[in-house]
Amino acid sequence: MNQYTLTLVNPQNSSLAFKLFSFDDGAAFDQVQRLPYYSLILVQQGSGKAKVDFSEFDFVEHTLFSFVPYQPFMFSPKDGMSGMVLNFHPDFFAYISITKKLHATACSLIISIIHHLFP
Repeated sequence: MNQYTLTLVNPQNSSLAFKLFSFDDGAAFDQVQRLPYYSLILVQQGSGKAKVDFSEFDFVEHTLFSFVPYQPFMFSPKDGMSGMVLNFHPDFFAYISITKKLHATACSLIISIIHHLFP
C-alpha cells in the first residue's frame, strides 16, 4: 500500500481539523489510544483483536471501526495489518465554513477520501 497523508489544519488556532492517512502495520495502535478526534479506521488487510473500552473483539480484513473522541482503543494484529485512518475534530464542519478557500479545500479533501476509499 502506498503511504500518504492528507491534513487540514484550523487556520484560527493551528489545531488539527481533519486527517486521512494510510498505515501498513499496527505499530501506531499497539498502545491504548485516547484521541481527541472522531476516528474511522478501515482495516484493509490483517486480522487480530481490538480492545475497545472494556471489551475485546476479533477483527478481520475489511472491518471498519468508529470511535468517538477520547474513547480508548487498541489493536493486537496477528500477522500485521494495513488500512486507512480518518480523524476529524468535533468542530470540523464548523471549520470548513470559516472561509470559501477553506471550504473548497475541505470539499477537495472529501472527494479525495471517497476516491481513495472506493476506487
